[in-house]
Amino acid sequence: CWIYSSKSNIKVKMENGEPKAKIEIKVVLQFQDQHKIIRAWKQSGKKESEITRPLLFAFEDKIKQVVEQTFEKSQELKADILELKPEFYRYCTQDFLSLDSPEFLSLVQPQIDVKVSFK
Repeated sequence: CWIYSSKSNIKVKMENGEPKAKIEIKVVLQFQDQHKIIRAWKQSGKKESEITRPLLFAFEDKIKQVVEQTFEKSQELKADILELKPEFYRYCTQDFLSLDSPEFLSLVQPQIDVKVSFK
């Protein structure tokens, strides 16, 4: 498989004084060798979803892992790679202003939740 296209959306909120970010990623996958998959599906007598589901779960895990590693590395570098700071400023202005400092994201360490879906 390879990623044909993707879209992402970040939603932020302050919950009990804790910043939280939800990252939603919608991915369109393209199977490189569809003919092999179709043959395996027909020969095994299984449903198509039984053949493709493990591939989708593997891709979902890999995408989540990459996003979470990117976030952790950005925390180490004190860089806002995912651009969360402007989102907190835009949608949680009062809470953001009370917490704002030059190292906002490294001090409060927002919790992230990554959701991946496929079309």
